[in-house]
Amino acid sequence: MIKLDPRPACPTKLKTKLENAGEELHKKVRKTGNAASEDFVKKNYWTKAKPNLYKYQHGKCCFCERSGDPNGSTDVEHFRPKLGITEEPGHPGYWWLAYNWDNYFFSCKTCNSQAHKGNHFPLLPGGVRARGPRDKLAAERAALINPLEDPDLFIDYDWKRSPDKVLIYGIDTEKRGETTIKILGLGLRDDLIEKRATIICSLRAAEKLLKDYAANSEGYKLGVELLKCKTKPTQEYLGLVMCFIRRQGLHGYLV
Repeated sequence: MIKLDPRPACPTKLKTKLENAGEELHKKVRKTGNAASEDFVKKNYWTKAKPNLYKYQHGKCCFCERSGDPNGSTDVEHFRPKLGITEEPGHPGYWWLAYNWDNYFFSCKTCNSQAHKGNHFPLLPGGVRARGPRDKLAAERAALINPLEDPDLFIDYDWKRSPDKVLIYGIDTEKRGETTIKILGLGLRDDLIEKRATIICSLRAAEKLLKDYAANSEGYKLGVELLKCKTKPTQEYLGLVMCFIRRQGLHGYLV
């Protein structure tokens, strides 16, 4: 994971659609007492947010950082699930956030699947679950890492234990990193493990060029170019890349 930049404002046309749909849903819930999947039939306006979220997140999933396209192979993720909570059967879900721009992220279908994120939204001990629009979300103490937070506070990587894989593990005492990794399968999915190992191989090659060749030599310049290429915002697994650069003391080569 990599910390996302502050979220841009919702596009004006989409904002109007979301607000109107939200008001309609609120009226329905006040009348019937709950929201249902039928309420979103032909009203899943969050899909219209995908191109904007795709651009905002540099085309990468908010959780695993794999690149995706803004079409059918990716999703708009509701960070707080709109209908139902896995950890609390009977909870209606955060229906009042179904049309909330701030609750959306661009994600791959694997991370957003029922096998992983799905309707999961666990809380830390002492958290008070919100049950309606008047409740304070801050009181919940979410266990999952929000992509707007700094993942470096919660997760770390180990590329030295095994030559063909990069391990990912939680480091914070409240185990938010561990919880996020477990729910999303970030430490188990073969595609992620293999791609991370490939990234580390490239970074090691760049490091060797930088340290073996004299400054201003062709080998040195190639190392700098390779390192800078790996730090572009569109780079997959940028969180891992920046961890490697930080730990290996390579920041100076990016100036």
